[in-house]
Amino acid sequence: MIVTRYQQIALGRTSSGTLQLVGIGADGAAYTVAQLVGGEWQRYLPGTGRGGVTGFPEQQSSSAGVPYTQIVVAQGGNSTFQVVTLGADGTLYNAFQQSSSGAWTALTSRLSVNPAGAPASIAVAQGPGSGGSNEVLQILSLTAAGNFLPAADQTGKGDWQASTWSPSPALGPYSQLSAATSSNSDVQVLGIPHGGASIVRVASESQSGHGSWTAGGGGGPWPVPGGGTWTSVFAGPGNGGNGQSGLLFVFGIDSTGAASLVTTQAGNPSSKTNDGFSGPSGTTRLAAPAGVTFKQLTGAWAGDGTFQLIGLGTDGSPYVVSSYGTNGAWAAGSIFYHGSTTFSQLVSATDAKGNIHVFGISSGSGTPTLIGIYGQSLGVRWSWLTS
Repeated sequence: MIVTRYQQIALGRTSSGTLQLVGIGADGAAYTVAQLVGGEWQRYLPGTGRGGVTGFPEQQSSSAGVPYTQIVVAQGGNSTFQVVTLGADGTLYNAFQQSSSGAWTALTSRLSVNPAGAPASIAVAQGPGSGGSNEVLQILSLTAAGNFLPAADQTGKGDWQASTWSPSPALGPYSQLSAATSSNSDVQVLGIPHGGASIVRVASESQSGHGSWTAGGGGGPWPVPGGGTWTSVFAGPGNGGNGQSGLLFVFGIDSTGAASLVTTQAGNPSSKTNDGFSGPSGTTRLAAPAGVTFKQLTGAWAGDGTFQLIGLGTDGSPYVVSSYGTNGAWAAGSIFYHGSTTFSQLVSATDAKGNIHVFGISSGSGTPTLIGIYGQSLGVRWSWLTS
């Protein structure tokens, strides 16, 4: 069976430089969708000898038949590409692809999670470790009560283990989390408390502290400029260089649909140090395309040293919300996509050549669609696909 309708997708880069697109189908099962190899996207097909490459064995759903509600991806330990799904029963499942062979394991392994609470939603971040027994991957969670807990982590050897940190008092309740890794490999967790009055630093995991967690942090809270409530938070991945001093950006969407740069953390990748996050006075609304309001943000660093912030408009169309240049300034957003298809979700990732790929789920057909590419191979510009 070839699945064509999806409710959620995730896109990530492997240690060998390829991009992998996975998703949860309308049937609640998880599937490998496509991979970028040698500059060309190849569609996964079930089985072999049918014109496609082989993904998860038998395209398996959870062994218990429980539908998945979330899927996340990231580079893991031991040169693997990790896929973690959250079942409707609060169980985490795991599959991975070995970079050396390209072979996938079945999505049936259950991960042990923090005994302090089962996850109701999850996020992923690269951990502070650099290999061996250090933590290189973190699965973060909100419990049913909205409290934050690190759920599970993976070591550089590829071993998964339940996280054990349980802050007291509990951190929460939060309506949404977003996490990113600083230039010195610290994990930074941002969240929106219930009510949406501000965005706050929830917790951080420290490289210098050998993977130890700390609640809260300086810089915030960050209210909406001019008043209002936040509806979405997105922590852009920390940049390891490209002349941008390891910047980590945090963005938000408020109740009017406006997108803002909430706070910035500067760092020095060579010395593995970070500055603090900028305070509330630095929160500014971005000069997005006129009249456009947003419901989701994604983005990535390109090989030319720019950060491209992409937004899904409330009209279902994708837009470049704003871009951060090598001159240290944010440029106004643009309307480049002129297709008629609308989308329900956007994801983005950067390939080994520094090109950003943007996928979306078509609102009508439910089909994962390559929407646009930005990068040096295109003359450092956006190329939007309309079909």
